[in-house]
This record gives sequence, C-alpha cells and structure tokens, in this order.
Amino acid sequence: MNGDHADALLACVRAFTHHGRADETRMTGIDADGIEVDCTVDGETFPVVIRFERPLGSAADVRPALVAMARAARRRLLDDGADGAR
Repeated sequence: MNGDHADALLACVRAFTHHGRADETRMTGIDADGIEVDCTVDGETFPVVIRFERPLGSAADVRPALVAMARAARRRLLDDGADGAR
C-alpha cells in the first residue's frame, strides 16, 4: 500500500481525516476496523485512523475494502474540489 498505492493512501487521508493538506503518508497498521496511517503536514507527522465502512470479517475482505475506500476518497475529493483541503 505504501509504495504501489501512495496516491490512494494520500487521497484517503485527505478525504477522511482533518488533515486535508497532508503531503505524505505511510500506513503503519491495519485491523478489522480500519487502517492506521502516519501523515505529514507542513513537516509535522500525525497518526490517524481511518475506519472501514464496516468491520472486516476475514483477510480476504482487506483488498476490496481498501479499493472501496480509495474510490470513495477520490469521489469525495472531486466533490469537495480537486485540492482536498478541508
């Protein structure tokens, strides 16, 4: 997620947290309820948690949940304006 999908992770942080001006992200954890991410804004790093729409039932649910989260984030950012600033 960190290397191959950095843009999707950044979109999720910008869309679903109060760090709409984040410029860097790194996933630090994942569980049935959501993902843990360190995001950087203006050189300062903040830990955030982004919850899944519903708790995951198995490891097989992870990829579809992350894809859905990334798509929802991109839609929200487009609806809010391309920069995602909140």
